[in-house]
Amino acid sequence: MLREKDMFYFMLILFITFTPSCVVKSIKNDKIRLIKANSLENWTGNLDNWTIEGDIITGESTDSNPLKQNTFLIWNKDLPENFELNFKYRFLSEKGNSGIQYHSKVLDKEKFIVAGMQADFETGDKYSGILYEERGRGILAQRGNSIIINEQGKKIEAGKLKVPTGVDKSTKEDGWQTYKVVFLNNKATHIINGYATSITKMESFVSKAYGRTLALQLHKGPPMKIQFKALTLRELNFCSEKSSQKYQTELSSSVKNLHN
Repeated sequence: MLREKDMFYFMLILFITFTPSCVVKSIKNDKIRLIKANSLENWTGNLDNWTIEGDIITGESTDSNPLKQNTFLIWNKDLPENFELNFKYRFLSEKGNSGIQYHSKVLDKEKFIVAGMQADFETGDKYSGILYEERGRGILAQRGNSIIINEQGKKIEAGKLKVPTGVDKSTKEDGWQTYKVVFLNNKATHIINGYATSITKMESFVSKAYGRTLALQLHKGPPMKIQFKALTLRELNFCSEKSSQKYQTELSSSVKNLHN
């Protein structure tokens, strides 16, 4: 017979062996860096428009190299179902429109065309922080709105968010803006410089573009220059509703216009 002490260690080994990986991930809180210094080896796109120097990715269109359609720099791996994405961006042109695609799919591998959900940002004062569906339904959630998309695809207003004017125009860090995208249990939250700009709860996915693609956008139109850095991804893989709720509570408390 196993002694009491031996039985304890035996049960401990069994627990470690058969404990689901989601428990380990939630404890480790791992983040994956998506940008490798001076290399785009994990990305695919038109290298006439995309370059990297150090840990900064730059997308640029010029008068001599204009864009006739939106183009994307596509990450070569799949996103997890639930995730937290963090990055910083800045425009080096007077005008510009960009975004980061998530849970999207590639429509044309040769022309780098992507469709799906986009966390939008621009040099203007209207669209930064909205949820936009590229090559789909267009604007799903305006800045300052919390909405529900029901099972029939109808948008229902769930509340308003107090988003300060110029939320995306911080002059700190040489013009770099911080952006967080949280996708958890079919709810997308966009956060710029610590303020939630839009929240979208999708009771069903009716997007024809649904997939696992992540991509950076360079918008067609006048010449523009956009930069990205500090791009990290964390999978949100919780084994219990309690741990998921704990994360959401901590997230809300860290967002300036959600914990008041």
